Amino acid sequence: MDACGAACKQTRAKEFLLPAHPYSAPLTQAKSGNCSHMDMKQLAEAVALMEDGLRRASDGCTRSELINRCFLSSLYEAQLASHSAVSTADAAGRLNSEPGTVGGDTVIQAMRNLERATGLAAHLCEYEVLTYCAIGLAELQISRRDLAAASATFDSCVASCVAIVDAPLRASLLQRLLPKSMEVCNMQGRTADSFARLQLLNSVLALNGRSVAEECPICGEALTQERACLALGCGHSFHRDCCDCWLGRKMFMCGTFRAECPVCTQVDWSLQPTPAAARALEEFKVACGDVGSASGSNGGPAGRDIPTESGAAFSGGNSRSTSSGSGSTLQTSGRAGSADSSRVESESSSSCSGSSSSGSGCSDESDGEGEHDGEDCAESEMRWKH
Repeated sequence: MDACGAACKQTRAKEFLLPAHPYSAPLTQAKSGNCSHMDMKQLAEAVALMEDGLRRASDGCTRSELINRCFLSSLYEAQLASHSAVSTADAAGRLNSEPGTVGGDTVIQAMRNLERATGLAAHLCEYEVLTYCAIGLAELQISRRDLAAASATFDSCVASCVAIVDAPLRASLLQRLLPKSMEVCNMQGRTADSFARLQLLNSVLALNGRSVAEECPICGEALTQERACLALGCGHSFHRDCCDCWLGRKMFMCGTFRAECPVCTQVDWSLQPTPAAARALEEFKVACGDVGSASGSNGGPAGRDIPTESGAAFSGGNSRSTSSGSGSTLQTSGRAGSADSSRVESESSSSCSGSSSSGSGCSDESDGEGEHDGEDCAESEMRWKH
């Protein structure tokens, strides 16, 4: 019996010492208290590998959840778009985001989903996904008129992206985020903070070899913190009221909204007209059509559609320009050396090729009445939709 018991104990000991993986031996030696310096080094390496394995396993679960969250975001976006297209939109064209309503409950669920997704993306250093989710979350916060939360969302995402080592990726994401962050600051009347973000954007562009203008290409005056500024997706920046008037006048001339940069003509698809501007254009087109019918002509910007896919995100109606230049007529300053301004002015008169005849049909009537010049700018305040 004694021999048998000893054999059993020896077998159990062998089973205990049987290496389950290459680092089991150092672990058992460490327990014996007879560890050398080399043994401790091996032990530290074993622990590090074990922790890395656990982290990767945990990241795998986190990544899977992030994928699911992104999929859910697409579903919520489609659901919100369908709500905004029907009776949940109020008279101002804004989505009803109050709790207890169908649209409001969807907005709350979508916000919770995106908040979780931004946290997961930041943890995994998935900066492109982080940017996508942060923009979506900020849109929903703006739709609920929570501009402070939207600004904080953008600031947090910008802070994460500034730390990106990959310079091209860092520049690309900041060029998407900073103009939107600027616009939220403008909505709050924080023109100085908006200008600070413009300076950061300009420094990013300068590092990529882009020339940065210090004057508004439309009016030729300096871009300063005293006057609201905005940047388009191409990186060109303007006074906000100047750009509003430019895009509004062009919209009325062409009969459709197309956010072409006054400098490079690149289209910024994230920029959409406010419901007020869209309604004003529709009324203008109807009036032009009536005038054309009465005179036996087909003048007026007819046959064109205004983009209506503005979605629920920026339906909050808070995107009014805070500057006081909404009555400007887009005349350039005429100062010497203002080459960009001259080019912008000439493009203004010729940028609607293909539909200029229809635009002129209306402009003749409006010039006679002398009303539409002011209305164009007053009703053309644009809003961001991302």
